[in-house]
Amino acid sequence: MKRLSNGLLALALLLAWGEPHYELYAATTLTRIPDRATHIIYRDTDGSYKAVRTSDGKVLLYHAQDASFVINGLLGGLGPSLYYSPSAANPRFREGRKIVLNEGVYNLYNTVVIPPNQDLIFEADRVIFNAVPGFVNSDIIRIDSSMNSKFTLGIVVSNGDGNTCVRVKPYGQGPDDMVVFTTSEIYIEAVVGSGNGLVVDGRKGAVEFTDMTVREVNLYGNRSDDIGIHVLVPASDRIIRGNTVTVKRVNQTPEVLRIEPSGNIRSNRFILNMTDAESASVTDFNDTSNNTIIRY
Repeated sequence: MKRLSNGLLALALLLAWGEPHYELYAATTLTRIPDRATHIIYRDTDGSYKAVRTSDGKVLLYHAQDASFVINGLLGGLGPSLYYSPSAANPRFREGRKIVLNEGVYNLYNTVVIPPNQDLIFEADRVIFNAVPGFVNSDIIRIDSSMNSKFTLGIVVSNGDGNTCVRVKPYGQGPDDMVVFTTSEIYIEAVVGSGNGLVVDGRKGAVEFTDMTVREVNLYGNRSDDIGIHVLVPASDRIIRGNTVTVKRVNQTPEVLRIEPSGNIRSNRFILNMTDAESASVTDFNDTSNNTIIRY
């Protein structure tokens, strides 16, 4: 997997501090079709975003400003509203679909919602997801029920308080009609800005047996509830178990990990590189024997 350069990370920091600076990044055109991709989204030379079906090159959606409109339109199966709805007649992906976002800055005015899926490959590792100023108290990217899927995300930038960069929250019926996020992989290049980084949210369905990696957590908001990795589930029949969460680097973030009280968060492994943030707190409200936390 390719890594974003230091220059792109610096650009993400600029985006987090002020007005959208997407004009600093050269517009890109679609020059290649990634292996096995069924759809690709890219930013054209005129600054607009396009979703293309690779089988015939047909442009499916077009919008001049809001990348989330184009992404959600494609992910939601092109319903009348162009957005995914849990009440849609066929809200799930066909098995084996691969969606690729071409390299560039994607300005988001709304939450990107990845609906229930199975065997999906969502490839966006060289993308900066920029939540524009005014985007507050919301999820930037939210992933619903999943089985055997792989998500690679670039840098997710929050410009507003109360945002969550990436939320894993199964809440719609997915594989085998279950509300569950299981046996999948998530890779995030960086979560940057103000708000929460990765939230593992089991309030509506189980999250289990999944590998999640965040290469860098860099949250510098002043809110006491800005958390790098936040894990929560009610003390009921929901469960978060058997997952491995790895943070390669923590920078500036005051609280890198919080595990909320629940006997149903267990047998998880958290691996945290805190070399650059030795004073960052780790809070586990559970019996510490329920989960393994490795700090180095």
